[in-house]
Formats: sequence, C-alpha cells, structure tokens
Amino acid sequence: MNIKLGIASILAVAVFLAASHSLEASAALYTQPYIQTLAIKTFKGQSTYVFNTCAGIRSLDGAGVVVSSDITAIPVKLDKTIKAGHCTINIVEIPTKDPSSVKAKLFLATHKKVMETYFVNKISVLKSKLQQLQQPQDNIGIKDTSMLSKADIHLINQIKAVKSEIKVAEAELKAMKSL
Repeated sequence: MNIKLGIASILAVAVFLAASHSLEASAALYTQPYIQTLAIKTFKGQSTYVFNTCAGIRSLDGAGVVVSSDITAIPVKLDKTIKAGHCTINIVEIPTKDPSSVKAKLFLATHKKVMETYFVNKISVLKSKLQQLQQPQDNIGIKDTSMLSKADIHLINQIKAVKSEIKVAEAELKAMKSL
C-alpha cells in the first residue's frame, strides 16, 4: 500500500509541475531539447524517476532517453514527435544503490553514431585505467584485509569504483544502441 501511495504522490507532483510549467516560457528560455527531473522516489533499491522530455524551439523527432543509475541503464524510446515548446512526462523504474546517481541523457537520432563512439572510447579508457590499477594489486596477494595498508585499501576501492564505472558505461552504450 505504501508503494502505491508513493507512486501516486509522484504522479500527482509530476502532473502539477507539468501543468504549472509555462510552455511558452520554456520555449523562450530553452532553444535546445532538454530533460527536466520532476520527482524521484526510492524504495528498497528501486527508484521511480519522473521526468519531462522537452523539445525546445523545434519539434523533437526520433529521440530517445537513457536513464542510468549506479547499477544499470534503461532506454526510453520516445514514440511520438514532441512539438516545439512542449514536453512529455516519462516515468521509469530503475534499480539503484544510490538514488542520487539516477540521471537521464537525451539522445537525438542524428547524434547516435557520435555517442556510440564516445561510449566505446570511454569504456576503453576506463579499462586501461583498471588495468593500470590492478597491476600493483596483483602483488598484494594478501587474503587477510587487516594486513593491508591504507594505500592498499585505497587502491582496492579505486579498482571497485572503476569497475562500477565500466559496468554503467557498458549499460549506457547497450541502452543507447537499442534506441
């Protein structure tokens, strides 16, 4: 019952914000398409992310959004054309450990190839960084973590962080390709 009330509350806030958001003002302020976060609610590792996708001064056609967290990324296909100066409300459920990590990226069909190259390069750089970080760790070889120095623990934490970044970048690439 709490979950239904939470989602109903998010939807009510989203509808209120969308209704009170002046589309004419948006068109004047935002010339490019953009994403506007309306609400985020997290319950037991699952976040409900509510956002507007807005067109700017030109109609938005053939676009998609990738919503990502510290765990995964989810593609959101925008099925219809969004008219200039208008927005559409989207709701996505996404698993997350850290609700502040949830973000959305807008992908225009015309930029898809460029973004694919960006993600491939980002993953390559992160994997190189991981390889460099893992070389000293291979020499640690201690099973009992109480024997590790602060520098070794810091290195292990860096490795975990880079592995997490790689996982999210790969999920974002996969989600973007599916748009």
